[in-house]
Amino acid sequence: MKTIIVFIISGQAFFIGNILLILSIIFSFYTGRGQEKSKRKSHLLFQVLFRITFYSGIILYAVSGTVLPVVLIMALGMAIISFWLLSQRKNRKNRLWLNISRIIIVGICLSGILSETQYCEFPRLPNVKRDEIHVFGDSLSGGIGKKGEITWSDLIREKGVKITNHSVGGAGIKGFLTNAGKLKVKNALIIVELGGNDMFRKVPYNEFYRNLDGLLSKLKSDDRTIMMFELPTPPWQCDYFQIQRDLAKKYGVYLVPRRFLSKLVFNKEYTVDGLHLSNAGHKFMAEEIWKLVKNSVK
Repeated sequence: MKTIIVFIISGQAFFIGNILLILSIIFSFYTGRGQEKSKRKSHLLFQVLFRITFYSGIILYAVSGTVLPVVLIMALGMAIISFWLLSQRKNRKNRLWLNISRIIIVGICLSGILSETQYCEFPRLPNVKRDEIHVFGDSLSGGIGKKGEITWSDLIREKGVKITNHSVGGAGIKGFLTNAGKLKVKNALIIVELGGNDMFRKVPYNEFYRNLDGLLSKLKSDDRTIMMFELPTPPWQCDYFQIQRDLAKKYGVYLVPRRFLSKLVFNKEYTVDGLHLSNAGHKFMAEEIWKLVKNSVK
């Protein structure tokens, strides 16, 4: 079950859904009724393949929770409906419109894949040496206070890096607005790992936007680099990570793709309760974060 959850919230379902829709369009060219008996079996096979890929693609596309422009979603929906209705008819006069709907579906699927790909790649931070790191996070970064716990920031500190962890277990974004404004350091790398508790508490989207906007505006300066973890959200809460993306563009924040946290927190090897990190989880997170920041700190 957890594998399915990770598949959906990590964004993989979106890519597979698009690929299946494109395949269904290809299969649709071979679903006609052949005049020869020898062709009937092959046509039947392609009909089955078409139905499987078409319906599976639509379902995965829907549950992925990936947000595309409303215009594209409406165009895709209309094209899919038109394609389905026209494909049920054997009238040759409909062939032109059928092919147009095919082209629209494939075009939108390809544009969606290209658009979302940019959010699947790990960020390349600028090769500017920052003096120190400051972390603003919740329990994933601050830990749960368990005896013998060593957080990922502690492990990075062992590499000789000056790092200050401001994280607080159970904290939401709003709780850091005051402290963020008091941060006077210069030439620093800021790591933001927040929003999970806001999502769990179902903080209204407009409030979430306002709080995150306020936090990033206070942390942002020309002599700071900000890196933020994207939230792995269920389909019905996808607006949270879309807000992160919008504000990341606004403030020039480097985003760590949602597939990172989704694979981490749902891994038994890396968590103590299916959510909070074990020492193995902190070690894994430290190693992955170090790969991202090692060329950007002294």
